[in-house]
Amino acid sequence: MTALCNSNVVANEDDWDWQPCTDLGVSPEDLWMALRGGGGGTYGITLSVKYQLFEQNPLQFLNLGLGFMSYGNQTGALDDKTKEIYETIVAKFKADGTLWEEARRTFTLFVVDFLFAPEKIGVSKEISLSCGFPATMFSFAGVTNLLCWGTESAFPEMSSAWNRTINGSELAKQDPELADLLSSKYIVFDMSSFGFGPYSNYGEYDIPFTKAIFGKSYDDIFPTTGVVPDYPLPNFTPSKTPKTYCSINLPLALLESDDDSERELLFKVLEISGGEHTTGGYVARLGDGMDSVSPSERSSGQSSIGIQSTIDKYGDDILNDYLAAVYKYTSDDVDGFPGFSELNHFCSEASIVSKTNWTESCDPEKDDCFSAQELIWGEELYAKLQDIKAAVDPDNLLDCYQCVKPSKE
Repeated sequence: MTALCNSNVVANEDDWDWQPCTDLGVSPEDLWMALRGGGGGTYGITLSVKYQLFEQNPLQFLNLGLGFMSYGNQTGALDDKTKEIYETIVAKFKADGTLWEEARRTFTLFVVDFLFAPEKIGVSKEISLSCGFPATMFSFAGVTNLLCWGTESAFPEMSSAWNRTINGSELAKQDPELADLLSSKYIVFDMSSFGFGPYSNYGEYDIPFTKAIFGKSYDDIFPTTGVVPDYPLPNFTPSKTPKTYCSINLPLALLESDDDSERELLFKVLEISGGEHTTGGYVARLGDGMDSVSPSERSSGQSSIGIQSTIDKYGDDILNDYLAAVYKYTSDDVDGFPGFSELNHFCSEASIVSKTNWTESCDPEKDDCFSAQELIWGEELYAKLQDIKAAVDPDNLLDCYQCVKPSKE
């Protein structure tokens, strides 16, 4: 690894002379590692980036949950037979709340298994790995969108797996008729049958939906046609609620768990808060050892979850249970506090935890707390990033709320 520095700093770039750096104060390897995951703009200003591209396979758009039928009912799009079936489903849920609870739990954990433990429900690993979404939802009442990459459609395996799951559930034992109504015909949809896809790329999928949201103003926002749009748009105010537990990671091992209490934890977190970014797959072992992606992010299955809504519903005990599970599945190679947040959507003034009890919230004005940065990178990695920061930017000229701060030594 070599770092080059300009030895002839003049206005005309053609006269610049790039030579091996002699006064970095840190090895090129360490600086390269810090730049790859240590926070954008923390160590320098990026002038250019090169990507290695590969051939794009088609993207299939799948939709799961009761929300699609609910939307069709609200807009009058359902035919008479489907409308009658929908009204029967709703009536059964209203008459027996335990059926509604069981349907929600069965659905949420089905999506978890499809994405992270497909062998449990008879889905191939290849199909499971081909599917994901940048904002994955797990709520039966809403809409779960998945984009599946490849020439082989994931719909047949997903549809069959859902039928087996719902018909083998506790709900089916209580009300076989309801389980039959909740078959894949009304819960799992191949959106190409409605004219949505398959798509040649993500931009082709996302642009029509973004246009529908922003209307005529879209052309002013995105002057170039055919590109992947910014979504959400740049904001003047934070998109994440300050002073909350936001942008957390769920360990892949937790999502794969068979433990009943951990499955219940997943249901409570994902059904209320959603899953946001689907990671998992082979991410945990695909690093080259030259990046500063945090241990909890590297071994995650879902990331960037705003768990605060789950805490608000179930109380602080659910936070304790979540954090205990995170620490349980932290690698033995990690020394000290491992952290549990993802950098990309970290909120301002994020809630933090106590150094004396890692499962309890902490007030930085009164108690000894971990920093926001330690929540992201963990103690060990953050200390290393601080030393590198001190070598290249000791005065902290490149700063932000969650940026790495230079070490004081």
